[in-house]
Amino acid sequence: MNGAANKMQAQIATVKRKVVATQNNTQTLQSRALSLEGTQADLNLKTADIESHVETT
Repeated sequence: MNGAANKMQAQIATVKRKVVATQNNTQTLQSRALSLEGTQADLNLKTADIESHVETT
């Protein structure tokens, strides 16, 4: 291969690595978002419980 072809192959390899990294980051963010949704739901339940105790005392 000539220099231009080598450079193109290197650029393709770099893009492929970046795509994989982006996919991994996306999966991580989706997992964290789900975790935060669960935490939010738990906090909402606890808040409602506290509010019900405050209203009855």
